[in-house]
Amino acid sequence: MIFYDTHAHLNDRAFSSVLEEVLERARASGVARINVVGWDAPSSREAVRLSERYPDLLRAVVGIHPNYSSGWQDSWLREIEELIGEPWVVAVGEIGLDLYREYSPLLDQEKAVRAQMGLAIERGIPVVLHIRKAFDRIIPILEEMNPQRVIMHAFSGGLNEALWAAERGYLLSVTGVIVRGSKRLKSVIKKLGAACLVAETDCPFISDEPAMLKPVVEKVASVLEAPAETVASELWENSMRFFGLTWPIFNPL
Repeated sequence: MIFYDTHAHLNDRAFSSVLEEVLERARASGVARINVVGWDAPSSREAVRLSERYPDLLRAVVGIHPNYSSGWQDSWLREIEELIGEPWVVAVGEIGLDLYREYSPLLDQEKAVRAQMGLAIERGIPVVLHIRKAFDRIIPILEEMNPQRVIMHAFSGGLNEALWAAERGYLLSVTGVIVRGSKRLKSVIKKLGAACLVAETDCPFISDEPAMLKPVVEKVASVLEAPAETVASELWENSMRFFGLTWPIFNPL
C-alpha cells in the first residue's frame, strides 16, 4: 500500500534531532509523500527548506495558523506570498478559525483567514483549513469567498458540516482520532465514503509520526467495510489530484 500524509509538522522542534530516522520509518511503512505544514512565517520557511532538502518525499504548506494571528499584520501576508513562489509549495495553510482555545482575538483570526484565502484564490492554489468550534463562523466566509480546492484538516464537524463540505467538492482529512473510536467521525466516513477523504497524522500532536498513518487508513477501510488496499489507493489518488501532483515524483527544479 502507498500513503500520503497530507498534514505533518516535521518542522516542529520535536523532530529536529531525529528527522532522518522518522523519514526512514515513514518510507518503510509505505508513506511516499508528506506535506510539511507551517503555522507562522518561520515554520513555513522551514517547511520549504525541508522540502527542498528531501524533494523525493516532502512538500510544503505555508500559512499563519489562527492561534498565531494575534496582532495580524499585512507584512505577514507578504512573507507567505513570497513563499508561495517556491516550487515546493502545494497549498496555503494551515489557516482558519479556532474558538476552542481562542489564543488570538476572533477579529484577527478573521482578518488572517480572509487575507490568506484571498491570496490562495488569486494564486490558484489549494487551502488547508483549521476549524475548531467555528463552523458557524467559517461557513459564511467560505460561501462568500468561494475557494475551489479546500481540505478541512483534522475534520471535527458533524454530519451536517460534512455534507455541506462534500457538496462543495471539499475534502475532509481524517486523523488518528478515528483509531481511538470517534463515533461522530465514523458516521461521517460511512455516509460520505472514501471519495471525499484524505488522511493525515498531524504529527507530533495527534499521531507521533508519519509512519503511524497506516493504522489511520486501515481504520477508515474497516469503517467502510472495504479492502485496505482499495481505500489506501483511493485516498492516495484524492491527495495527489487535490494538490495537482503526479507520480512518479516530479522534481520541479
